[in-house]
Amino acid sequence: MDTIIFKYSPDFMTTHNLTEYARYITGIDDITVELADKKLCKNPYVDLVNKIIYLPKTDYFDNLDIDIFRITKAYLCHECAHLMYQEEKCIIPEEWRNDFLILRKIENTIEDLRIENLLGNEHKELRDDFKFLIEYLWKEQYAIPPLDNDTVMGHGRFGDFSYDLLGSLYWLLQKRYRRAELIPPSGCNNLLPFKTIKGIDKLFENEFVPVLDIFINTKISSWETAVKMLNILKKNYPEIFEA
Repeated sequence: MDTIIFKYSPDFMTTHNLTEYARYITGIDDITVELADKKLCKNPYVDLVNKIIYLPKTDYFDNLDIDIFRITKAYLCHECAHLMYQEEKCIIPEEWRNDFLILRKIENTIEDLRIENLLGNEHKELRDDFKFLIEYLWKEQYAIPPLDNDTVMGHGRFGDFSYDLLGSLYWLLQKRYRRAELIPPSGCNNLLPFKTIKGIDKLFENEFVPVLDIFINTKISSWETAVKMLNILKKNYPEIFEA
């Protein structure tokens, strides 16, 4: 297929053009892209069975900043990567179920990093788009998407300290594998989670990186890798997990 360039222009933002671009990126001829009403589609997602990527409909003719076009591209390519590389669903072993909510958040984070890395290996120009997206979302929302309060702090055994612990891990993952600089809004530097966790940066380099450097370029199970990561956290911060 001939090279297709994603154009930062309202005229490019049609289902036909976005579908053709997705087919070019993935090499999959039966993908389709749909622009859905924001009430029905608040966030981009992909139907893996029917190979349909849904993007929230935006009025691209409404004098939008170029950032919005770039975000659309990054979201579209991220969903393409799910179609190309996401592992098949696995049956969760019984022994993992007590920690399922936290494992799911870790697994989701590292799986996103892995699929973007693999697609970036094929289309190196996309690496900057993925980096831009996570930095933009962090700056605009100051959110840690996979570590929201209702799933971590509401888990029963976990309080503010564990939220900081997992937030630290998220911050370090983005910096290493997306080369992203997650800078909080002005005046909020004291809220950076990694600043409150003793030894997390050294632990990350010494124990997580050897595991993740292999995982990020392979099809090793993301669930098994998440379990390894959680076990490292439990070993080094038992006061959180034995509470």
